[in-house]
Amino acid sequence: MTKMVFNNIYNLAESWDKPLETPEICKPNDYYGHARTLKKFADLDLNYNIKSVISHGLTFRNEMWKAEKEAELPCYVTFSEERKYTINKNSNKAFFAIGPYIHYAETHIERKKIISYKKQMGKTLLVIPTHSTHWIDAHYDIDYFNSEIKNISNQFNTVLVCIYWKDILRGLSKKYQKLGYLCTTAGHIYRCNFLSRLKSILSIADTVISNSIGTHLAYSIYMNKPFYYIEQEIKHIQHRNDIPGPGDKIEISKYRRILKKLFSEFTPRITREQLETVSYWAGFNDIKTKKELKKIFCIAEDMYQRGKNFILHSNSILANQIDNYISNKERDKAIFLINNSKHDYSNRNKILKLANYIVRQPLDNSLKPSDILIASYPRSGNTWLRLLISDIILQINGVKTETQLPIHQDKIIPDLHKNDINFVDENIKLKFRLIKSHNHFDPTPQKTIYLFRDPADSLCSYYYFHKRYNHLKSKVNDGIDIFSLKNIQDWIAHIHSYINAKNELNHDIFFISYESLKRNPFASLKSIANFLGLKYEDSHLNIAIENHNFSRHHNRENLPPSLNEKFFRKGNIGEGEKELKKSTYYAIKKYAYPLYFKASELIDVSYFSQNNAVQTKKVTSKVAQFCMQDFGGAGTAALRLHEGLTREGANNTFYVQNIDKWKDKTALLSQAHPSTKNGKFISPEWRAFQALNNQALSRYPNRPSGLEMFSIPWAATKLKDIPELQDADIINLHWISGTLSIPDNIDFLKGKKIVWTLHDMNPFTGGCHYAGECRGYEKYCGNCPQLGSNQENDLSREIWKLKKSAYRELDIEIVVLCDWMAKCVKKSSLLSSVPVHVIPNGLPTDVFRPYPQDQIRESLQVPKDAFVILFGADSVTNVRKGFVHLLRALEYLKESDISEQIALVTFGHNAQAEVQHLGFPTFAFDYVDKESELALVYSMADVTVIPSLEDNLPNVVLESLACGTPVVGFDVGGIPDMIEHQVNGYLAPIENDKELAKGIHWIMERKKTDSKIGLKCRETVLSRYNLPLQAKRYLELYENMLK
Repeated sequence: MTKMVFNNIYNLAESWDKPLETPEICKPNDYYGHARTLKKFADLDLNYNIKSVISHGLTFRNEMWKAEKEAELPCYVTFSEERKYTINKNSNKAFFAIGPYIHYAETHIERKKIISYKKQMGKTLLVIPTHSTHWIDAHYDIDYFNSEIKNISNQFNTVLVCIYWKDILRGLSKKYQKLGYLCTTAGHIYRCNFLSRLKSILSIADTVISNSIGTHLAYSIYMNKPFYYIEQEIKHIQHRNDIPGPGDKIEISKYRRILKKLFSEFTPRITREQLETVSYWAGFNDIKTKKELKKIFCIAEDMYQRGKNFILHSNSILANQIDNYISNKERDKAIFLINNSKHDYSNRNKILKLANYIVRQPLDNSLKPSDILIASYPRSGNTWLRLLISDIILQINGVKTETQLPIHQDKIIPDLHKNDINFVDENIKLKFRLIKSHNHFDPTPQKTIYLFRDPADSLCSYYYFHKRYNHLKSKVNDGIDIFSLKNIQDWIAHIHSYINAKNELNHDIFFISYESLKRNPFASLKSIANFLGLKYEDSHLNIAIENHNFSRHHNRENLPPSLNEKFFRKGNIGEGEKELKKSTYYAIKKYAYPLYFKASELIDVSYFSQNNAVQTKKVTSKVAQFCMQDFGGAGTAALRLHEGLTREGANNTFYVQNIDKWKDKTALLSQAHPSTKNGKFISPEWRAFQALNNQALSRYPNRPSGLEMFSIPWAATKLKDIPELQDADIINLHWISGTLSIPDNIDFLKGKKIVWTLHDMNPFTGGCHYAGECRGYEKYCGNCPQLGSNQENDLSREIWKLKKSAYRELDIEIVVLCDWMAKCVKKSSLLSSVPVHVIPNGLPTDVFRPYPQDQIRESLQVPKDAFVILFGADSVTNVRKGFVHLLRALEYLKESDISEQIALVTFGHNAQAEVQHLGFPTFAFDYVDKESELALVYSMADVTVIPSLEDNLPNVVLESLACGTPVVGFDVGGIPDMIEHQVNGYLAPIENDKELAKGIHWIMERKKTDSKIGLKCRETVLSRYNLPLQAKRYLELYENMLK
């Protein structure tokens, strides 16, 4: 096999001065066979000369080749909207983004042979070194590059080096062969099959490593090959003066720096962030069908036939050609060009006028009775809803949207106002067309989804939408209040047309509010999917929700300015009330809110309870869960997951070092088994760990007091000695300090699929469990403040090095409980390249539920008329839990004019000692062990306060909300994931004790007027934090990892 594929590389690396044979007017079009590849895909004659420049090279830079810029052709095709924007700024020509050209190439080797080669070669690391060109020689230190290759090559069966034709002639292939590597090439710059050969080579590879950033990065990611970048000094020596570009100074753009950072860690899988970033720059969503590509070349021909004067002297070829098509009544081509004019900013106003004109033309009754509209007033969340529904549809059609970038939503759910609604991507199989509309009610389609939003929020957002664009700014010169008052009637007329159609015409309209979609996306999407009759799985909904988390679209900081339009601004509920004057808000409340509530009453709840979901087979894989114990915060959460998985039919065992609950399928890791399975058992192995840990910390006498644990990576457990683990498919780690040492079990863990659920930060730090203000974990630990150390190479650095070395060997996927922890992981030096999934904890809502408050208070002798404030933690004295801030907030409350009697209830270790000196009734329970008793404590309270200074997804918040008790806390960690400000609780700025007191007072007043606040609390948990949902999401993750 090796001889067949790789023996003739010198014949392929022909002399660089061989003339290029091409029919192309712009000869560089056929470099690397680009033009021939595109013509073949579009079914054009191969001797036809394309009337468009095919822009290439310098994909991640801010320049274009001189030969391309000076070509007397009317337009360019290029990779992406970003590239289109970059080179469009100083040109009058038309631009078309078509995505990575390798998509259009056939493999040079037939698929059967590729599969055969892959079997023979095994897992293959493809090396693509930086390359020379016709005009420039590239020089780098091969020995250094080889040392980096060696660092990861032991994970592969074959190392294959793809060497550019020029560098073969320079002798580099012989050097790599001496190092023991196979060598190949995609051939010569003038070879028509270059792209096909490269596609074949990439098809054989499993991972790509390179010391340069270029088009090969985009091609690798497009073909789902993880890419690892090695930073290395490259010297370019120019040896000819006819470079078809801007000269010998090549400016490296900021985009390339971002890419270098993203790919500088070796990762066994492409991360979502890598995929999204490269997609925007390389145009994965801009790929065209055969029909579309042919239309582009047809339009280019039309432009070219208008003559040289038109090409050289039109202010905007694109706008001029749209106008020409409208005049000639070629509406189809005009719409196609308008849809491809996104970044023609220099002529935006003219193109918008043409677009408005053409949209006003008769649509030949383009809407059909079988269509389903997704209708809304502008700025009501329609784009977000389309993204979510599009994602679900893609998954139903077999697209794995966690790892593959989806087809653009405009090709799944076209926009009536700007897209050709007759075109839906050929890969999407639906019995009906879904179409977005902002129009008033249209009776043509027999079904409609109507998304409505709080009118104050909608009008406020609409105002800021106008402010964002120069061509709309003039409409908002009078300010937000005047704008909102002017548009109230329009909002009223819009929603009234749909309400009337539902009530008077009995039209089939499904009403859904933006607020319910934001607060309860799973239930909302489930009802919409049921209304549409989609055959979905619950996992489709969960994946769509995770992929299109609102904050993901709101914060696109890694994207270039050209693609960083924040269409998703804030999306906050209640923003209008804060932004508008009281008089404006009251006017909206008086005239518009009655219709908002009327629409809410029309929501058909029967679709929420239907279940069209396709039932998936139970996962039969063998799962082993590991946690230090089955009690405490992390232990309880891990045990609940274990029970949830067991109920879902998983073959699951829960391994612990210390035990209290003695649940089924729980296995004790300790060698010293207790005589009875009753009561709490603390293993001698755990006590040995504590002794060793304390001994290690004794080297640091300046360690501050009041901190929680700092853990060394030592434990007595040897996984190889547990027979039941040998055939485990998934190992799911939880809080494992003192229970399982990763470095000591590396040989066993290699090759295993590992999920690590992070209950704190310890897995990616040098020993601490919460880093506080320290950010050492983002680079490398050392000088650890939690050790009181001023030494660079201290214990934290030693532990960090051990972890870094161990993690490189493992196939790990991380589960975090909240968005905050996900961001911390992505910033960490140890786990930034590992796939991260956000799966919140689930809760047994049959246990944690509201109980009669008066009866509980009477039995516990707590005053029935008191306003009861609850605080709970494993240890009340833990500084991070912030109990001192609650005490200060209570002092502020005492000084205020409130008439209510306050009582404080606490639970947790050391609770009694901390509250005995307060000047009002206090009730302190020590550690409450039974969940049923804990639920009674929550039900007894009026508010739970969680003043944590740093926290993950604390159980206290979920448990309280499930019992119908609102929560006040600081806006930190995962707390804002659960608390919706002034809906089911109150969020105060961190360490702002006055604001914490204000929050308690707000709950006090709110409970007088809002009898449903308890229901809102419980709804949060029922919809997003229930145990079956959590278990199903874990099972989906396990299944996907094993595929």
